Amino acid sequence: MIRADAFRVKLHTENRMLSVLQPHNMTVVGHGRDHQAGRHILDHQRMIPDGRKGRWQPLENADAIMADLRYLAMHQAAAPQGALLPLVIHTAKGVHRFDVEVARTEAEQEQGLMFRKALDADKGMLFPMEPPRTASFWMKNTIIPLDMLFIHTDGTIAFIGANVAPYSREPVSAGVPVVAVLELRGGRAAELGIKEGDRLSWGKCATTDGKSAIDLDFCPTTAR
Repeated sequence: MIRADAFRVKLHTENRMLSVLQPHNMTVVGHGRDHQAGRHILDHQRMIPDGRKGRWQPLENADAIMADLRYLAMHQAAAPQGALLPLVIHTAKGVHRFDVEVARTEAEQEQGLMFRKALDADKGMLFPMEPPRTASFWMKNTIIPLDMLFIHTDGTIAFIGANVAPYSREPVSAGVPVVAVLELRGGRAAELGIKEGDRLSWGKCATTDGKSAIDLDFCPTTAR
């Protein structure tokens, strides 16, 4: 956590400059979640106003604060998306249904579930990997524990990062290419008996009426 008091910073991205006025006594929690977050910060102007001298002075801990403010400015909300994707997990104990948000774009995947204060038992977030690739996640600025389910291209669970601790910067990965990563409330996989090898599907094939509000279908040919 970084506390910032009434200062202005200039953030330079690849194609534009963003100037942010930081309110007095605003608490900044940080930025983060894998996918090389913050790599577009090319700033060289990291200054804070010095009232005694009437000019801008170098800002301490600029790298961390710049990254934090960039995220607050460019990803203001931690609010859930409107449309949800139906998803089912087939286990030895039965079928479990979820309605999940989809982090499809690079910006959405960088944001993930950062700053969320709660996650319902039947909700989550899906990170599709197109094309499939080895994915590594961390928990910087994620304030609730999460289960991370890494999904093989055949729809089976390759690895479960269980109850990953908030704010952890320890990378979590299956170590193999995956078609998606599903994040659930921490401890939910254990509660439902979800294990590695269980199978997922989402989209139209995960509903009883064959309808889905999001055009994203993953329907493995073999199901339990």
